[in-house]
Amino acid sequence: MVKTELKSKLNNILKRVNNIDGVSGTIVVDNQSSVLYANLDSDEETIFGSMANVISSSGEKLLNLSEQGELDKVLVESQKGNAFFIGLHNSILFILADKSANIGLININAKKASELINDIDEIKAIPDIIEEEPETPTPETTETKEPETPTPETTETKEPET
Repeated sequence: MVKTELKSKLNNILKRVNNIDGVSGTIVVDNQSSVLYANLDSDEETIFGSMANVISSSGEKLLNLSEQGELDKVLVESQKGNAFFIGLHNSILFILADKSANIGLININAKKASELINDIDEIKAIPDIIEEEPETPTPETTETKEPETPTPETTETKEPET
C-alpha cells in the first residue's frame, strides 16, 4: 500500500517533467538502487536505477574530494540525447531526454519536482547509507612472517664421505 501511494505521489509530481517534449522517461531510485518510481520506455529500469546510483555516487565522491559542496545535478550529454541525475534526499531523480528536449525547461521543472519530492514523508524516511571504511591493518593485527631459520632439530647432518 505504501509503495503504491508513493508511486502515485511521484507520478503526480513528475507529470509536468514527463510531458515535456523530448523527455523519454523518469526514474526515482533510493540510495540502495531500489526503484521507487519508473516511467520509462524500457524494461531495464533496475539497470537504469543502479547506473544512476553509480554515476551520482561517483559525482558525490569527486565533489567531496575537491571540496565543492554537495551534488546538485549531473548532466550527461550524448550524440542522441541527455541524461539528468538530480540529487534528492537519499535518492536520485533520473531523467532521460532526446536532443530535441529543451534543457532549460527540464532544469526548471526538475528543480520544482525535486523540491516537492524531498517534502514527501516516505522520501524523508529513507535512511542514510553509512559506508564502512575498509579495515586498515594495525601493528597488533598484522602478522609478519619471519623467514624460517634452521634449528638443530630440523637441520640434517650429513656424515662425511670416506
